[in-house]
Formats: sequence, C-alpha cells, structure tokens
Amino acid sequence: FGFLENLLTKLRRRRCTSKQKFGFLKKIEKSFEKSTAEIEAETYKELKKYEKNGEVLWGQVYSIDRPDEKSHRFFISIIYKNTKISIPDQMYFESTFDFGRNYENKMSEEEKLKLRMAMATYQLGAKVCFCIEKTLRSKYIKGDSKGEYVTTVIGNRTKAMQIIRNIYFYHQGRTKSKDKAPRSINIGDVINNAHVLAVREDSVLIEACGVETRLDAYNLNKEFVDNCKKFVSAGDTIPVRVKKLHINEDNVYLTCSGRLDNVSKMISTIKRGDVLIGVVDRYNKEKNTYTVILKNSVPASCQSYTLRQRIPLAIGDKVYVRVVEVVEDLGFVVGHATII
Repeated sequence: FGFLENLLTKLRRRRCTSKQKFGFLKKIEKSFEKSTAEIEAETYKELKKYEKNGEVLWGQVYSIDRPDEKSHRFFISIIYKNTKISIPDQMYFESTFDFGRNYENKMSEEEKLKLRMAMATYQLGAKVCFCIEKTLRSKYIKGDSKGEYVTTVIGNRTKAMQIIRNIYFYHQGRTKSKDKAPRSINIGDVINNAHVLAVREDSVLIEACGVETRLDAYNLNKEFVDNCKKFVSAGDTIPVRVKKLHINEDNVYLTCSGRLDNVSKMISTIKRGDVLIGVVDRYNKEKNTYTVILKNSVPASCQSYTLRQRIPLAIGDKVYVRVVEVVEDLGFVVGHATII
C-alpha cells in the first residue's frame, strides 16, 4: 500500500495536468488488477468447492469436440464464467434419450456417433444444467506457458438433471417421507422457464424441471407455427403448461404445451363426428396438409385430398371441419375441410 499512498500524495500536492492525473489513476487501477495466475487459482478453488458440494450450475453450449477420428465418443463443451467445461456425450445425453426410430438398428457405431453429434450440434447456444464431475490442475512443462497452471474440468449433465428432478418430483432432502410430500409440479401447472435445447422446423426440444420433452408445431404457441425456427432458438426460455405427468421410481415423463390457454380442457369437449367452424392458417407443402384454427382455438389438420370440393384452400378461408380423429395427447384434431 506504500506505492498507492505515494501516488495519492503526488496527486494532492503536485499541480498535475489532466493527462498526468489520468496516468496516475491508470497506475492505481492496474495495481488492483489480478494476474492470470491469480485468476486461474481462484477459479480452480471455486470449481473444486462446487465439485465437493455437488452443486447444479448452468452454462451455454458452445462447441462439439471429437478427440480423434477413431474415437466413438465426443465432448460437448460448456462455457461457465469464462471457463470451459467438457462433458462426455455419455454424461450429457440420458440413456432414455430418443435419437430416432432407427438408432438401435444402425449397422455401425460410426453412424450412431453421427446421430449423437448431429443432435448435440442442434443444441449449440442452449443453456444447460451440469454438475462438476472432476476438476484437475496441471502445469505446463514446455512452450511459452512453461511453469503456468491450467485447469481442466469434466462436467456431468445427467447427474444435474437427476438432482433437479429429485427436488421437483421426489422431494429428496425436503422431507423425511417422500411419499407423503406434495408434488411441486402438477398437471395444469405453468413452468415459466423451460429451456429451449434444440429447434427443428416441426418440433422443439425443451428441458423443464430436469425433464426433456418435445413440443410440436401445434403445441408451441397459441397460434399455429409453420416453422418453429422462426419462433424460438436454442438458448431461449419459454413458459409451458404441464399436460401429462407420469412418475415412477426411475424417471419422470412429462408432456407440455406452449399453449397456455390450456387446450386440453377445450379439446376434451370435441368428439369424433363434430362439425366445427375454423379459418385456414397454414399450408404444409411437404406434408400436403392444411392447418385450420377452429373457433375454440384448437388446431385441426386436414390433408388436401380430404377437401370435399377438391378445390385448393387459401390462407384465411373460412371452412367447416368434420372431425374424424381427436389427438388429445398432442392437442389437435384431424378432419375433413369444406369451404363455406
């Protein structure tokens, strides 16, 4: 502190120009700055504390790293407070994660690897939870950084998701008897901060209270979304309503909807054979289907070949829809459209 006292004394006693005063102040500011080694040591100490306590942290996915071409494993890298956290793919994706209907039937491990890496790539920019599995500190023995320490951190996302599920659905640690504990999340509840993990044109993968689930275009928003990528991005948080909830000893299964007006109540009043009025909202060229928003805000899917008059519809047309199927789980109906 003697150095700082001398600088302050000079500022008080000497008549200095503004430029000189600015230079003195910069020296004072610099004296408080921490060296790279000090920052690294503090970060290591902080991360070791998190590792010991098993705390759940949040970071952003910023890269997918494969050690070498022969390896069938890779790392998903997370940024947390300017620190790189590497999560092995087997500690990132849960064993129940669905990579596609043909995943288990793939002939080679290389093809399976490509599917996993493709899904991880979809999640670039997403905010995900993780625990610290291991924090290592080593010293460079050669090169320009010889003698300096570097911190390497291995993370575990599946462990963090289990901890969050335990809090919301099993109440571990909150009460001695978890069977008597009231659930924090129930059907009909709104979860305000569901994390968007990956977005495709026709669906969105979210994580809510430690559970991964998908929203299709019908359930993403009150208005039908023709392309989910135009509505949300990985890294966003959105409110969702719980539609279905199943809890067993091993896992939690959750079905949600971004339609907060609780479509499940309205769709439960619709029966097969009902005729309802709606407005054509979208046309999906690939699936060759029209989406009609009914007056009760429930969406209806009508394939073009079911149109009674065989006349192509236009966006905004008013139509009658005769219901042939009620898909209550997904929050929409299938029907035949007739222009009014």
